[in-house]
Amino acid sequence: MHNIEEKQGYKFTEEFGYIPEDWDVAKIKDKSEVKTGGTPSTSISEYWNGNIKWMSSGELNNKRIYDVVGRITEIGLNNSSANMIPKNSILIGLAGQGKTRGTAAINYVDLSTNQSIAAILPSKYFNSEFLYQCIDKRYEELRELSSGGGGRGGLNKTLIMNLPILLPPLPEQEKIAEVLSDIDELIESTQKLIDKKKDLKTATMQKLLAPKENWENRILGDIGVTYTGLSGKTKQDFETGNAYYITFLNIMNNISVNINTFEKVNIKPTESQCLCKKNDIFFNTSSETPEEVGMCSVLMNEIENLYLNSFCFGFRLRKNNEVDSLFLVYLFRSKFGRELMMRLAQGSTRYNLSKDNFIQSTIKIPKYEEQKKIAHLLFDMDAEIEALEKELNKYKDLKTGMMQELLTGKKRLLNNPNKVELFNVKKMSTPANKKVANDEFKDAIIISMLAYKFGSNQYPLGAFRRQKLSYLFKRHNNLPIDEYLKKAMGPYNPQMKYSGGEGIAIRNKYVKEVKQRGLIASSEIAKAKTYFDKYYSKDSLLWLEQNFRYKNNNELEVLATIDYTILDLKAQNKEITLANIKEYINNNAEWKPKLEKPFFTDSAIIKAIQESKNLLNSH
Repeated sequence: MHNIEEKQGYKFTEEFGYIPEDWDVAKIKDKSEVKTGGTPSTSISEYWNGNIKWMSSGELNNKRIYDVVGRITEIGLNNSSANMIPKNSILIGLAGQGKTRGTAAINYVDLSTNQSIAAILPSKYFNSEFLYQCIDKRYEELRELSSGGGGRGGLNKTLIMNLPILLPPLPEQEKIAEVLSDIDELIESTQKLIDKKKDLKTATMQKLLAPKENWENRILGDIGVTYTGLSGKTKQDFETGNAYYITFLNIMNNISVNINTFEKVNIKPTESQCLCKKNDIFFNTSSETPEEVGMCSVLMNEIENLYLNSFCFGFRLRKNNEVDSLFLVYLFRSKFGRELMMRLAQGSTRYNLSKDNFIQSTIKIPKYEEQKKIAHLLFDMDAEIEALEKELNKYKDLKTGMMQELLTGKKRLLNNPNKVELFNVKKMSTPANKKVANDEFKDAIIISMLAYKFGSNQYPLGAFRRQKLSYLFKRHNNLPIDEYLKKAMGPYNPQMKYSGGEGIAIRNKYVKEVKQRGLIASSEIAKAKTYFDKYYSKDSLLWLEQNFRYKNNNELEVLATIDYTILDLKAQNKEITLANIKEYINNNAEWKPKLEKPFFTDSAIIKAIQESKNLLNSH
């Protein structure tokens, strides 16, 4: 007899509390078969490198399994405890000190596994996707079930077989599975986009921050001065107080200091402590590994009564020395900056950064305008990644809430169209399918300034010419060119058309169309100029004018095509030769006809190779 308040339409269960009356509770062994795996002897070569997929427990972290690394032979399968596991099984990690134990996955191909994985085979009683979501939700519970106790515990086949599960009617399982797999797809696509953006940023940093011949050598002690963090503080001085300080982790984890995570400290009026100021850069001085010494962050806001933790030092730039603090942070966090810090790191079991050695070091940096341009480009990339990560966290939180509602029966989907609409994830906009608005606006500014410089009432700037000039402008400014495609008139960026940057430029009246022949500057072009000066160097537009004002469209097409080709050949580690370039173009169906054009001659290609090298630093 349970002293439990009755809920209409629900029943009470020992395992799950209240559940809908038409839901069942069962043990896995009563509804399905559970198999574990095995590892063929590694000393017998005939057991390995066959045609049978063999999965190790570490691959459970991929969650949805379409393929695995390992392969065994049929002989290996028959001479071990490995079993064939049919697709749509739920796989569970049985052992491990790390996060693998209790991790659930679902396989979409037939495979075998090692002994550290248990597989719940498909069954007529449940939808596999539904059960996968249920098991995945119970990760912490599975880890607590582990035998052996402590961090070295493990699950086993018996525990899995006796695990109780909830079983709604099959149609409801299928609907719940559909909704949750949709949100998983959204999470996965967002994560892939974030990874792609991070890889692009890493590549961009390596390209932009690699020391160039025309960069100037500067001694850090001439650029700025160092100061120490808090000193003489005891435990009682922290967590309460009249001031704030920047934590060690804040500096380690952020390019720009996070002003929302300051902690309190008590500072007496008689104390002599160093205040932090806007544009100061902060470095950590110690770590267990040399790779983490000298990580830095910049304070981009003016904050009153702010101090620095005692495990870091501050670096304040001298006035009028034409050095941008944000650029320096990116430089020190780049491959080249990290190499410097690792050289400066001293120690054997713990590594330390000496302020004296730091200020005596020399770095190479470009002119101030180029510093700012590089810093703003990278900062915008970081902002885009941060926005996507917020979206990702929102989707993850949404899924957590959905699972709590749907997998407990608190919300029902069947015969309830309003609830189906509530959880209709497919209607959400996927970040992978939309361009970030900030990028479209920047395209609008570029187009506007191109129309201003190259368009007139008599000769408005046509679509072909603005595509080529925009491509060359972005190449000169080391901006991403991923959206330019190998179309017949390519390099061609379809997202710059009227639905994107061009539409924004026209709607904002930065430009106007002249009898469908092209664009010229319009009444609000001054606003576009202001934005251009914020995002880009004035010299970059002058560079474009000086080099391309009098080039005809044919010359622009040859140069842009050859430059684009050179970049791809370099990525493939191929030599930049006339033969390789022609072969590359000939192998693309849409670009192949270019070679038949009368202006696309060998001499024109050779000239474009040299221009690409001289003007765009392509090789």
